[in-house]
Amino acid sequence: MLFHRLGSLAFLVFVGLATGAPCQTRADAPIFSRQPGFYDAPISVSLIAGEPGAVITYTLDGSEPTLASAVYAAPILLGDPSSNPNTISLIPTNFRTNHHFAWRPPRGPVSKLNLIRARAFVTGQEPSPVATGSFVVSADLAGQFPLPVVSVATAAENFFADDIGIYVPGDTFIPGDLWSGNYFQEGDAWERPVHIELFDQQGNLLLAQNAGARIHGYYTRHYPQKTLRLYARSEYGAARFQCALFPDLPFDSYKRFLIRNSGNDWGYIGFLDLAVQTMVRDMGFDTQAGRPVIHFINGEYWGIANLRERYDRHYIERCYGVAADEIVILSDNADLEEGVPEDQAEYLALRDYVISNDMNQTDRLAYVSERIDLDNLIAYTTAEIFNANHDWPGNNIRYWRRRTAEFEPTAPHGHDGRWRWLAYDLDDCFYQPSRNTLAHATAVNGPEWPNPPWSTSLLRGLLTNELFRRQFINTFADHLNSTFVPARLIGIINDLAAQFAPAIAAFQDRWDITFYWEAGLSSLRSFAIYRPAHQRLHIVDHFQLAGTTDITLNVNNPARGKIQINSLVVDSALAGLADPAQPYPWSGVYFQGVPITVTALPEFGYRFLFWQETGECDAQVTLSPGPDPLSLTAVFEVDTTSPAVLHAWHFNDLPSGTLTAVAADVSLLGGAVITYPGTGAGYLDRV
Repeated sequence: MLFHRLGSLAFLVFVGLATGAPCQTRADAPIFSRQPGFYDAPISVSLIAGEPGAVITYTLDGSEPTLASAVYAAPILLGDPSSNPNTISLIPTNFRTNHHFAWRPPRGPVSKLNLIRARAFVTGQEPSPVATGSFVVSADLAGQFPLPVVSVATAAENFFADDIGIYVPGDTFIPGDLWSGNYFQEGDAWERPVHIELFDQQGNLLLAQNAGARIHGYYTRHYPQKTLRLYARSEYGAARFQCALFPDLPFDSYKRFLIRNSGNDWGYIGFLDLAVQTMVRDMGFDTQAGRPVIHFINGEYWGIANLRERYDRHYIERCYGVAADEIVILSDNADLEEGVPEDQAEYLALRDYVISNDMNQTDRLAYVSERIDLDNLIAYTTAEIFNANHDWPGNNIRYWRRRTAEFEPTAPHGHDGRWRWLAYDLDDCFYQPSRNTLAHATAVNGPEWPNPPWSTSLLRGLLTNELFRRQFINTFADHLNSTFVPARLIGIINDLAAQFAPAIAAFQDRWDITFYWEAGLSSLRSFAIYRPAHQRLHIVDHFQLAGTTDITLNVNNPARGKIQINSLVVDSALAGLADPAQPYPWSGVYFQGVPITVTALPEFGYRFLFWQETGECDAQVTLSPGPDPLSLTAVFEVDTTSPAVLHAWHFNDLPSGTLTAVAADVSLLGGAVITYPGTGAGYLDRV
């Protein structure tokens, strides 16, 4: 049957019906006698045909088997192949010279895994699908493979041939032109079929399926190790990656993901973007989940990589439940990633409105707040400025909305039609703690290099509004007192460093590079320690404030209530606490002359009485900090007027037998029972 598509019309052409020729069936794929995974001693693997009379051929180099490939006749013996000669790892993946990012061959034999690809051939049938399995055999599994493993298999020419290879300079490379080469080509024509397997650190197979692969990124495409973007498509097999790629997320189905080379951080730390996105992931804007893996291509060790989410319409649809045809994604200067030209015009008109109007008017800020999630924008901007991103704001900006005719304030989060921002490519930041990124992000011409005016116009215009400016400063202060507490940031750095450390030596040998990893980690920790003080000075200078003030909050009994200051609720869940079990007394640094709001929050069964230091009885007070330190203690007492629990039943552990009445677990008056006639499996949760 042939399928032809012309515009919106489809025609089915049935071949052979007149002669009664049967439809050709496809042979069943071979089955491995052992599960792909990790083994600490040599093994043998048999290939089992799915039907009688099948001839099985196989390859060990990643290529797809043909009738001309080796014919399977006996179990395949597999040991540790790491001492075998290097092959594809000797192919140059760029032509840079005398540079940290120049391609160099490995310093010696690279680690290798066994890659078997098998196919069955039966007379009168189409060849079977290709069965692919990666088998790691090592006497030192923990030492050689200290991280999860991702194995990519493909015909070598798909990545490394001069005419079609996506991983090499190839035929499109122009000597002297850094931006040329096959790896800079994009689109469907430069997508290649691959098979991908993902194993956890214990060697359990989590994902195994055919997919499409493209080179991903911009400047970093010419690095020796590149980022791969993986596509699940029905034409390859499964239309989705059915796998919990990121255990921290509640998703087990993806359309695309990245095997990322760590971007501009490649050859330095190896996890900077992952670390920074981890630091800011709870601030109220989108970040990309990720985790480190050891990467293999056609059985040869390719280095450390980061498994990462990818931003696109599938990401928005998965995370927010917005229909794909309603999603708008723009980048940088309203460049269209997803959507239609009218979506660009809508955003540009909004930005022009902010630039051309006096925004220090309540109605105008209200107009903008119905089109932009201002909390999201402030949090996103705060993170970029604190992290001293050198590749922002003139680059690396993504923002999105659900296309709606008007603001829908009661819609679920993300469905209201407002613009929101996505953080990504945070691998050119977190160094130079004294850098005044606030000045850079609010200037037409930045203090270090010129900014395109569009890149700072939105923030500059909004900061002319007093209410927005106050929220911006207080949000910054809140995060400096929680998210950006040095001990918290250093903890994240140390945790990732501990994961990466066992794999660093092999990575450096693979690409013949030497980077001062420990010195780099020390630099990250130093930034975490010294950045907050510099950042506060930048805020004071930029907004011409008088200085900062120390504020201490306390409660008379933590079991009775807690305190909220601006956006921070001070309890055991607050980020940056030295001891989450004892959040009080709590201290933070705020800015003089910028009003803050402090609210007492009683727990159920208690009520707020007064602020101990002032005698003020209002639970919420607004204060304008002066030069002197400020202390506030909330006093709570038992609320005798609160509703009381009369009776309570707990049904998760019912006794056996037929029940007609159940006594209350708690009964203020005593003697309460529930009677009911229910019977049968499953009634009241008893199965």
